[in-house]
Amino acid sequence: MIMKTRFALPLAVTLALLAAPALADSAVSFTATQARQGDAVYKDNCAACHGDSLQGALDAPILTGPLFQANWFGKPANVLFDFVSTNMPQDRPGALTPQQYAQVIAFILSKNGVAAGDSPLPSDSATLAGVTLPAPAK
Repeated sequence: MIMKTRFALPLAVTLALLAAPALADSAVSFTATQARQGDAVYKDNCAACHGDSLQGALDAPILTGPLFQANWFGKPANVLFDFVSTNMPQDRPGALTPQQYAQVIAFILSKNGVAAGDSPLPSDSATLAGVTLPAPAK
């Protein structure tokens, strides 16, 4: 005689598994329009210190390439957003709108090879806490 057994998960476990995708970090996304807008904001507010090509100048660090990626990529996006929005521009920290900070970050990400997507980069730290910047290049 062959016995068939059924495996049933407790309701709490089933609900937790169903909710898991909503709780998981999502990959960073921004739109091409947002990155273009960020280019203009960058030129007006960041280029004087970080250079026209994000190459860094004086004490301002480079914003592209392996060193930038090693410092920021793989972390929650709110870490970068919070740093930029509370410390930049250096001569007037916090002077930009949250949308402008998100645009500048989208521009910087685009210059680091991150492809634009269909969803804009959120402009609030709480939402960005659940968004992960791409893993650093190896």
